[in-house]
Amino acid sequence: MPVGPTARMAVLRRHTKVSLRGVIFCEIRQVRIFITNYLDVMSSWCFWSQPTWAELKRRYADRVEFDWKIAMMDGEGLPKSRAQEEWYYRRSGLMNRSPFMLRSDSYEPVLPEYLAPNLVAEAARDLGIKDDSERAQSPEIEKRIRQSTADWQALKVTQRPTFVIDTEIGDRAIFSGVIRLEPIAATLDSMIDDAAAYAAHAAHFGAPPAQ
Repeated sequence: MPVGPTARMAVLRRHTKVSLRGVIFCEIRQVRIFITNYLDVMSSWCFWSQPTWAELKRRYADRVEFDWKIAMMDGEGLPKSRAQEEWYYRRSGLMNRSPFMLRSDSYEPVLPEYLAPNLVAEAARDLGIKDDSERAQSPEIEKRIRQSTADWQALKVTQRPTFVIDTEIGDRAIFSGVIRLEPIAATLDSMIDDAAAYAAHAAHFGAPPAQ
């Protein structure tokens, strides 16, 4: 019975992997690609970015390593009044075509930052299956989010969430305040393609000459 081209390729791949491994080719090592989501859990824009984050993880789960870090809002990023916060909520809700509006009940005009909820989010990394309700008050948790906030500030961006994409070949892309899926996914596709090309070249020619 005739074998189609797809079937022939599948047979060849199986035959090559079983019979010729290491003889006529060396396997291309996958280049690692990372994406870090810098966020403040009290930011409405970070809230609206979650569907994009979830879809990115679904699409690229086998090709990209995902992480998130706290980048706390300070006086520059926080609203100055409940009325201002509700104005921002209305704007972001309409921009994201939301059928509901976020509530401003959590607004605290005397707070310079929302430390407690971000501490709880960071502490959740360490909870596992055991309850540890005091973990969020430990000094090392606050130290971690202070450091990740400083890392975010060092990027010289102003909006949260900030998505930072890095590859082992030295490429970097930063999306500050951009939460639409399409531009981030297109950039990931391009960076994955470049990383694969680097890996293919290395498989054929090895590392570059020392000089």
